[in-house]
Amino acid sequence: MNENNNTLKLIIIFIIIVVVSTGTFFLFTSDEEKKDEDVNTSTADQIDELNDNTTISEIISQPEIAVPEDNTLGETPTTKYKDGTYTSTGKYNSPAGSESITVTLSLENDKIESLNVKSNTKHSKSKIYEGLFIDGINYVVVGKNIDEADVSKVNGSSLTSGGFNQAINQIINEDII
Repeated sequence: MNENNNTLKLIIIFIIIVVVSTGTFFLFTSDEEKKDEDVNTSTADQIDELNDNTTISEIISQPEIAVPEDNTLGETPTTKYKDGTYTSTGKYNSPAGSESITVTLSLENDKIESLNVKSNTKHSKSKIYEGLFIDGINYVVVGKNIDEADVSKVNGSSLTSGGFNQAINQIINEDII
């Protein structure tokens, strides 16, 4: 008889678990369906509010329009310089004598989009400093307005910047105005 009581208790516990689980499932399912109905109803209600007497200005004023941060809304930005790729060589003096570097840049909307600097030196010590300059200059000026591309020292190289600045000024004054 004791065994029958234990079996009966297990059956009752099993039934309770099934009933509770099933009830919980239906409870959550009906809540989700109700949420979907509420969304659809609110959209339908908004559409129903529009009638033949609704003016265009009322319709336009309802949705939010995403406006760019610069408030241009598709206007073409005014630029000072022509887009394109430009090359110039700038000269500077080092302890080894007169040196030069060649600067090639791509300009778009007055911003430097890409940059390539080439060393023209034959002196070993100047090559080291120009190499340091070349390794760091992209991080300093790419993405900036060309008018802001005046540098003084890059990666410890201060003399090479004179040639770079001269090349940039030649591009601005001779090539792209």
